Amino acid sequence: MRTSLLLKAPRVMFAALGLLAVTLSVGGCGNKNATPAGTKVLDWSIANSDRAAIKTATVDARKTSDRVETFTIANEDVKLKLHIETGTAKYEEGGKPMQVSSVTAVTASVEDGKDYTFTAGACRGPNYATLTPGTAPGDTVLDCLIHADKPKYQMLVTFQMKGDGSLVPQNAGTTLKAN
Repeated sequence: MRTSLLLKAPRVMFAALGLLAVTLSVGGCGNKNATPAGTKVLDWSIANSDRAAIKTATVDARKTSDRVETFTIANEDVKLKLHIETGTAKYEEGGKPMQVSSVTAVTASVEDGKDYTFTAGACRGPNYATLTPGTAPGDTVLDCLIHADKPKYQMLVTFQMKGDGSLVPQNAGTTLKAN
């Protein structure tokens, strides 16, 4: 009888350790600072542009769109809800009147953050899209990034948005997936 009790004791101990390991992996190691769904993590408008000339642009033919985009960070898909406003920005730059299609405002809210902490959302531009030499600008590109952190690493969600509000396919770091 002693032999059978000794043989059963290690099984019970291993089962208890296995249960403890599962409990710790599920409940004890998550990101305590994860950003909840619905939290706004980016809020940009043309008045906040880092380009002085476009800050005071008048905007015609305004359009708005709302959509959820999926970005891949470290092999995990996160979803952000984007609210985008576009239009034709009219302003003067270098003594010349300009008229370009441009994103005029963008906000991003967490839809499914996969346990990331999202902070410091910001955009630069809008800058002129790559042009053939000698052609006048007609479109712009807005560069945006949002920090996406977990306790052991730091990542970025990055995206570029054309003047019509469409997203440019991404480089390494984050990947845009079609919805």
